[in-house]
This record gives sequence, C-alpha cells and structure tokens, in this order.
Amino acid sequence: MIYFVDATGAIVSMMAAASPEQEAQAAVAGLTRVEDQAGFDRDSHFYVDGAFAAKPAQGQAAAIAAAACAKRLELARQAEEFISRLTPPEHAAVRAADPSRTDERYPPFWLQWARGQNDMATLIAAHAAASPEQIARAEQVKSRYLALACWCARLTAGPLAAAFANLESAAANGDIQAIENVELNLSAHQIGASGEHADPDPDITQAMLQLPAAGLALLDQS
Repeated sequence: MIYFVDATGAIVSMMAAASPEQEAQAAVAGLTRVEDQAGFDRDSHFYVDGAFAAKPAQGQAAAIAAAACAKRLELARQAEEFISRLTPPEHAAVRAADPSRTDERYPPFWLQWARGQNDMATLIAAHAAASPEQIARAEQVKSRYLALACWCARLTAGPLAAAFANLESAAANGDIQAIENVELNLSAHQIGASGEHADPDPDITQAMLQLPAAGLALLDQS
C-alpha cells in the first residue's frame, strides 16, 4: 500500500498503486511517500519517526497536549532562572584562568542589577533636563546592557531548541512519561566559557554600567 503523508504525519491519501501524475502531484504538495504492507486507516493512524502509529484516544490526546504545554513552560522558566542566577562566584572554576574576572567586577545577580541600570538609563536619556553628556552616558549604558541581554538570549537558544525538539517528539509519540523526562541541558554554558564553539560573555564590568550621581539625581527630581 502506498501512503502520502503531510508534515504533521497525517495520512492525506492511500492507494494500492500510484500513477506518475499522482506521484508528481504529491511531490508538489510537499507530501511524503511511504510504502507499507499493512493497512492503516487515516482516521486512527498517523506517521511519526519513520513508522505508522495509532492516534491516541481523545482523552489521552488532551492529556498529552496539557503535559506538553506544562513542560514547555517549565523549560522556559528553567532558562529564565538559569540566566537570572548567572553570577561569577558560582562559576569560579571557569574564571580561574583570569583572576581579574572576579565578583569585584560584577555584583551578585549582575544581570538583574544591569537591567535596573538600563531602566534608569532609559529614563535619564528621555529626561528633559538631562545634559548632552548625561544622555550620552545613558545611551552607552543601554548599549552595553543590550550586549549582555543578547548574549543571554544566545546562551539559552540552542539548549532550549534541543529540549523543545525532544518535547515535540515525545508528544508526537504520545508518551507522557517521555514528555516529563525532557530536560534542559545548560551544563556546558557558563560565564567565561571558552573553546571552539563557545560564546564568551561580553567583558563588561560593573563600572561600565554604573550611572553617575548627577544623572541619578535627575530621577529624584522627577
């Protein structure tokens, strides 16, 4: 039996033999041609991971969808938590090769602190009484914070994509236990990581993000 399935694994059509015209139409439609001796019903089966499988029952399908949704949120929160807790003291071993990269250069929970500096810099840059120098410094702080934020996004993008792919596969297989077992592997992603495929953090110190007292005073006057 010849089956033509779409990208979701749904059986679009099936036939004992396909004419060249039918083969061409299926190719244009982006369908995958699958040959199998067994007979599968399009309403009760779908094609996943190179084989036909029975569709989960309606109630089970809802449970699988709910489990996948919950796991996706959990993975996203784990990535957020990882980023929020990136501090040099937690990765002392990584920075051992460069003693200058210590917690004296970055405050604890440095990204949270940097975000606060960025928020204040945004207010200063838009303040009517800000001097050109204060605006320039504020824009500089905003630019440096953006570099940190972009790095953090890159840091988790790959591991999250891999985890989401595993989650999608587990959900497609209807395996709730496999869904629950999906993990976010961030073990190789650390501040100051080095190597061929590493993405080192921007070497931005606390002083580079520190706003001058005169600029902060503008916010007290608002």
